Amino acid sequence: MSELAIHNPKIVLTSLGMDVSEPISYEEWCEIGTRIGRAMRSAAFVIGDWLVYGQGREAQGMFWDEIPAQNKIERQIYDKAVELTGMDEVTLANYAYVSRNVPRSLRNDQLSWEHHRRVARVKNDAEKTRWLNLAAENRIHGKPVSTRRLSRSIEAGRLLTPAEMRVNEADQGILTVHPGVNSICAFWGQLVRGGWLETATPEKREALKRDIQPVVDIYNKL
Repeated sequence: MSELAIHNPKIVLTSLGMDVSEPISYEEWCEIGTRIGRAMRSAAFVIGDWLVYGQGREAQGMFWDEIPAQNKIERQIYDKAVELTGMDEVTLANYAYVSRNVPRSLRNDQLSWEHHRRVARVKNDAEKTRWLNLAAENRIHGKPVSTRRLSRSIEAGRLLTPAEMRVNEADQGILTVHPGVNSICAFWGQLVRGGWLETATPEKREALKRDIQPVVDIYNKL
């Protein structure tokens, strides 16, 4: 992880942010930004790998004298992970989902964690590699593929062109419910794929019901 560290005597990193002790140059500012970007991309994978390891059989033999039932192992791991990291369980589950479905041997350091999340649902490892390599090659040649474009391309079975991704001018400016509905569906899909349904306590289920109640109210008024 040394290449992700910020080696600059003018910079002090704390749990609350970055302190600049004396002026830094534009070049130094850019270098810091590059390292921050790498660190942020790496963190999601590191946390995911950490969780996946904790759920694995090797860890089970080390963590407990008597291995609990599988559902209790996952519950204990996530409860402890939330306590240790201060992160919410849904975010942790997403990190673990990507790490589990896109192992290190398939990952491409030219791409963001979000790109890897988009290919995590692809069943075949060779296909995952193909899509990641395709996106990475385009980036190297100055034609980056957005995560939205990658996702839609996977659905189409081929890399869509920028022109195909553009919304027809005739459709611009028309307010529709589809973006909001799609966001809710995507959020629900993340919960399901991350195993939230199997691990959520009754209190968390009730909290989610309260959060989405406004949508139910709108539906009932139609």
